[in-house]
Amino acid sequence: MTYRWSNEYNNNTGVVPNTLYKRFSTRLNSTAKFGDKLEFNTSLNYIYSKNDKVRRGLLAI
Repeated sequence: MTYRWSNEYNNNTGVVPNTLYKRFSTRLNSTAKFGDKLEFNTSLNYIYSKNDKVRRGLLAI
């Protein structure tokens, strides 16, 4: 049996005030081999992201 687990975390603030981008992801891959003819592969992936952008609107004069 083999497996691989990886994580990633990003936390970026933008040049414009009150803008940001956050992202967390994790992934798990595994393989189990039973004999010469039977093999199971699984993959699980989870991603959470938050993105605050500047809102577009009409310019008040």
